[in-house]
Amino acid sequence: MDATGISHIALCVRDMDKSLEFYRDILGMRVTADGPTDPTEGGRAHNYAHRRTARRRVSLSYGEGRTTPSL
Repeated sequence: MDATGISHIALCVRDMDKSLEFYRDILGMRVTADGPTDPTEGGRAHNYAHRRTARRRVSLSYGEGRTTPSL
């Protein structure tokens, strides 16, 4: 089976604002979502391995390709 695309790649960063300057302003990626995640919503326990109460999650898109929402 041949790969037809990449669904998503997750990166953990120390400084979100500095990282956004690079990915958005230098690489030209587009911010599609930016906000906190809620550990009580369930389904994403791996996001909270360090027992923080919330994390900021930013979704970026690059290029003009088709995007599909995640389940």
